[in-house]
Amino acid sequence: MRALIATTTIIALALAGCATRAVVSDVNDSAVHVQVNGDPNDPVVKQQAESMCQRYGKHAQPVSWRALDGYGINKDVLFTCT
Repeated sequence: MRALIATTTIIALALAGCATRAVVSDVNDSAVHVQVNGDPNDPVVKQQAESMCQRYGKHAQPVSWRALDGYGINKDVLFTCT
């Protein structure tokens, strides 16, 4: 029983670590910064930026991304609102 609980916990943590987490870190009427743990081209990242740009009646266009850590796991993705 203990082994089953441990195995289930490890699998749950591994699957949770695979999910792309996108968080808007800065927004204004011309640009949006989205911090992401994973692929900067994931549709979730674009959706976050798009929802912020829509507040100003604009659409998000990806510009660039940069690593926030030495491993390139956490990234800051820049979008312009056009």
